[in-house]
Amino acid sequence: MDNKPKRDAFKIASPMKGENVLCIGFGRGEELEWFKNAGCKTIGIDASKGMIKGKRGVILGDGSILPFNNNSFDIVFCSFFFDLIDTRELVAAAEEARRVLKKGGCLVILNNAIPESPTSNMLDSLYMHLRLAFFPSVGIRPIDSGELLKKADFSGIDTTKMYWSLEVSKGYKD
Repeated sequence: MDNKPKRDAFKIASPMKGENVLCIGFGRGEELEWFKNAGCKTIGIDASKGMIKGKRGVILGDGSILPFNNNSFDIVFCSFFFDLIDTRELVAAAEEARRVLKKGGCLVILNNAIPESPTSNMLDSLYMHLRLAFFPSVGIRPIDSGELLKKADFSGIDTTKMYWSLEVSKGYKD
């Protein structure tokens, strides 16, 4: 099954052959293959043993405490990772991603967006309410990823609103 939101975020990441890419919270791992197929050197980190089982080039670990040297990656790609982190730890986790980025590297965040207004999009609102009603323990919540990137001292921030309450934000390390 293809994951259109992740594929769109991957395109926004604009990977180039030879780049070093870190995928945090990669889930089923489609993006790992996409980056590898684009000629990137790719590694994934996920906190779930089930997600890393049977995959190559991945490690078990906490995406907010990265076991990598400073300035190691050209791209850090996070898909539905920040919405699972305690709100008090969001900026620290984004700063940790910034730490492992090379100068000029980018952090790409695909996440649920905070609705612009309660009535801005009826379908998005319905989706969010149903998801929260049926999956309250999952911890998924919307975040303002553009604001998060600002607080973590990223520059050149661009946020693209998508569909079903999703957005992709991209910011650069100076």
